Amino acid sequence: PSARRCARDASGASHGFARSRDRDRSRRGARCVPRASSSDDRDPGEPSTSASSVSEAAERSSNEEKSLDARIWALALPAVASLLLDPVLGAVDTAFVGRLEGEGAAAALGGLAVATTVFNFSFKLFNFLAVVTGPLVASQIAAAAAKNASRASDTPGDDSGGDGRVDGTVGRAAAAETVRGAMTLAVALGVSATLALEIGADGVLAWAGGNALEGTTTASSSIYPPTIHSEAEAYLRVRALSAPAALVGTVAVGAFRGLLDTKTPLLVSGGANVVNLVLDPILIFGLGPMPAFGVAGAAAATTAAEWIAAAAFWALLVEEGLLPRAFASSDAGGKSGDEVLKRNCEASKAPSDVDSEVGASTATSPPSGVRGWAKALKPLAAGSASQLARTLLIQAVLVRATAEASGAGAAGAHQICIQVWWVTLFALDALAVAAQSLVAASLGAGDVPGARRAAERSLSWALAAGTAVGVGLLVAGPMVPRLFTDDADLARAALPSLTSVALLQPLNAAVFVGDGVLQGAADFEYLAVAMAAAATPALVSLSVVGGA
Repeated sequence: PSARRCARDASGASHGFARSRDRDRSRRGARCVPRASSSDDRDPGEPSTSASSVSEAAERSSNEEKSLDARIWALALPAVASLLLDPVLGAVDTAFVGRLEGEGAAAALGGLAVATTVFNFSFKLFNFLAVVTGPLVASQIAAAAAKNASRASDTPGDDSGGDGRVDGTVGRAAAAETVRGAMTLAVALGVSATLALEIGADGVLAWAGGNALEGTTTASSSIYPPTIHSEAEAYLRVRALSAPAALVGTVAVGAFRGLLDTKTPLLVSGGANVVNLVLDPILIFGLGPMPAFGVAGAAAATTAAEWIAAAAFWALLVEEGLLPRAFASSDAGGKSGDEVLKRNCEASKAPSDVDSEVGASTATSPPSGVRGWAKALKPLAAGSASQLARTLLIQAVLVRATAEASGAGAAGAHQICIQVWWVTLFALDALAVAAQSLVAASLGAGDVPGARRAAERSLSWALAAGTAVGVGLLVAGPMVPRLFTDDADLARAALPSLTSVALLQPLNAAVFVGDGVLQGAADFEYLAVAMAAAATPALVSLSVVGGA
C-alpha cells in the first residue's frame, strides 16, 4: 500500500506539473499569438491574421524590391553614356577612318588599332583613380549621414546634428580631401604618361605590333602597305596630349559616382561626343581650306573633346565643393576658401560651433605643404596598388592580342571587334557602377543586408541585360562590321570574332557586376588575385600562338 501511495503521489505530481506547464504555455501563447488566431472570436468571413501578415510581408518585400530596382536603374542608365565616353570616341574614330579611300586605307585602320590599344593601355592603367575614388566618397558621405541619424535619434533636442548640416559638412570635407588627392595624382600621372608616350612612341608601338608588317611582302600581309607604323605613330603622338584630360575625367566620374550622381557625367560625356562627332569628318577628310589630316585628324578631334570634358568636370566639382576655386578668392556667401576650410575642420572637431552657413557644397582650399598633400593621397593608397596590378594584367592581355592580330595580318578586323567589345563592355558595366555605388553607400552606413540585396538585384539585371545585348549582336550579324568599314574583306574577316563577342555577353555582364560589388566593398586584393588567375593562362596561350 505504501508503495502504491508513493506511486499515486508521484503520478499526481507528474500530472500536476504537466497541467501547470500547459497552463504556462497557454498563458504565454495568449500573449504571443495574435488575438485574431482564435476561431471562436473571429468572424467567419474575416481572413486569418497570419495569412494577412504573410500577404503584408510579401507586399512590403515587393515594394522594397521595386524601390531598389528604381535606384539601380536611376544610377545605371545615366552611367551608360558616361562610361561610353572613351569607347564611343574610339568607335567614331574607327568609323570615319574606315571610310578613307585609296591604297593606304587598310593601313590607316590597322595603325589606328595599334595606336588606340597603346593609348587604352596607358589610360586604363590608371583607372584605379575612379574605381577607388568612387567607393571612398560614397562611404565617407554615407558614414557621416548614418552618424548624423544616430545622433538625432539619441538626442532629439540637439541642434548640432539633427538637421544634418554639420555631419554633412564633415562627410563632404572628407570626400573633398579624397577627390583633391585623386586629382593631384591624375594630373601628375597624366603629364608623365604624355611625356612617356611622346618620347617612347617608336618602342611602345613596336611592342604592340605596330611594325609587325613593316617591309613584309607575304600574301597574308599584302592588303597592308608597309605604313602601319607611321599611321599608328601619327595618331598616338596627337592622342597622347589628351592623357591628363582623360585622367581628370576618370577621377571626376568616380567622384560623381560616390555622390550617387551619374546624370552629370552623362551630360558631360554627351557633349564631348558631340564635339568629336563634328570635328572628326572635318579634320580627317578636310573641309574648304582645312586640309585632310587623316588618322592624325581623328586623334586631334578626340583630344579636343576630352579636354573640353575635363574642363567641364573640373568646374562642376568646384561647384560641388570637392575641388578648390583656383581663380576665385571667395565663394557665393562671401567666405574665402581658407575660411571655409577652417570651418570644415572646426566642424569635425566641435560640431556645435559651426554656423548654418557652412553647407555641403562649399568650396574648399587645397591642403598646404607636402604633408597636406600626402594626407589627401593617403585614402587612395590602400586599394590603388591592387587595382593597378589588376589593370596591368588585363591590359597586357589586350595588347598582346592586338600584337598577334597585327602579326597575322588581321589588325583591321581586330580593331572592329575590339571596338564592339569596348562599347558592349562599358554599356553593361553601368550596372556594375550602380552595384559599386549602392554597396559602398550601404556598407558605409553599416547596412550589410542592404548591400547584399543591392548586389543580388544588380546581378539579376546584369544577366538579363547581357543576354539581351548578346542576342542583339547575333541578330545584327553582318551589319555590325559595316558600321566601321566599307571594305568587304575586312567586314568578312571580323564576323567570326564578333560571334564570339556576342556569345560572351551574359558572362561578361555577370563578371562586371561582380567587379562592382567587390569594388564597393573595397576588396581590391581579391580582385587582383582573381585577375592574375584569369590572365596568366591567356598570356601563355597568346605566347604559344605567337611562337607557332
